[in-house]
Amino acid sequence: MGTFLKSFRESIQDLAPIILVIGFFQLIILRQPIPDIEKLLVGTLLVVIGLNFFMRGLEMALFP
Repeated sequence: MGTFLKSFRESIQDLAPIILVIGFFQLIILRQPIPDIEKLLVGTLLVVIGLNFFMRGLEMALFP
Protein backbone atom coordinates (compact mmCIF):
# COMPACT_ATOMS: atom_id res chain seq x y z
CA MET A 1 0.00 0.00 0.00
CA GLY A 2 2.90 2.34 0.68
CA THR A 3 4.17 1.95 -2.87
CA PHE A 4 0.74 2.82 -4.24
CA LEU A 5 0.55 5.98 -2.14
CA LYS A 6 4.06 6.99 -3.17
CA SER A 7 3.25 6.57 -6.87
CA PHE A 8 -0.09 8.35 -6.31
CA ARG A 9 1.78 11.32 -4.84
CA GLU A 10 4.23 11.27 -7.76
CA SER A 11 1.34 11.30 -10.23
CA ILE A 12 -0.11 14.35 -8.51
CA GLN A 13 3.29 16.07 -8.66
CA ASP A 14 3.55 15.26 -12.37
CA LEU A 15 0.13 16.74 -13.12
CA ALA A 16 0.39 19.78 -10.82
CA PRO A 17 2.22 22.06 -13.30
CA ILE A 18 -0.32 21.27 -16.03
CA ILE A 19 -3.23 21.98 -13.71
CA LEU A 20 -1.65 25.23 -12.51
CA VAL A 21 -1.03 26.49 -16.06
CA ILE A 22 -4.59 25.70 -17.13
CA GLY A 23 -5.99 27.32 -13.98
CA PHE A 24 -3.80 30.40 -14.45
CA PHE A 25 -4.89 30.75 -18.06
CA GLN A 26 -8.57 30.30 -17.16
CA LEU A 27 -8.59 32.72 -14.22
CA ILE A 28 -6.02 35.38 -15.16
CA ILE A 29 -5.87 35.49 -18.96
CA LEU A 30 -9.49 34.66 -19.84
CA ARG A 31 -10.89 36.07 -16.57
CA GLN A 32 -13.54 33.38 -16.47
CA PRO A 33 -14.61 31.38 -13.44
CA ILE A 34 -13.94 27.67 -13.46
CA PRO A 35 -17.25 26.00 -14.38
CA ASP A 36 -18.42 22.91 -12.45
CA ILE A 37 -15.50 22.75 -10.03
CA GLU A 38 -16.85 19.52 -8.51
CA LYS A 39 -16.80 17.72 -11.86
CA LEU A 40 -13.34 19.11 -12.55
CA LEU A 41 -11.99 17.79 -9.24
CA VAL A 42 -13.56 14.36 -9.76
CA GLY A 43 -12.16 14.22 -13.28
CA THR A 44 -8.72 15.24 -12.05
CA LEU A 45 -8.82 12.52 -9.41
CA LEU A 46 -9.77 9.94 -12.04
CA VAL A 47 -6.91 11.11 -14.27
CA VAL A 48 -4.45 10.74 -11.38
CA ILE A 49 -5.74 7.24 -10.60
CA GLY A 50 -5.60 6.25 -14.28
CA LEU A 51 -2.07 7.61 -14.66
CA ASN A 52 -1.06 5.73 -11.54
CA PHE A 53 -2.39 2.42 -12.90
CA PHE A 54 -0.81 3.09 -16.29
CA MET A 55 2.61 3.73 -14.79
CA ARG A 56 2.27 0.67 -12.56
CA GLY A 57 1.46 -1.45 -15.61
CA LEU A 58 4.48 -0.08 -17.46
CA GLU A 59 6.72 -0.93 -14.52
CA MET A 60 5.38 -4.47 -14.35
CA ALA A 61 5.47 -5.17 -18.10
CA LEU A 62 8.41 -3.27 -19.53
CA PHE A 63 10.89 -2.43 -16.82
CA PRO A 64 12.92 -5.31 -15.36
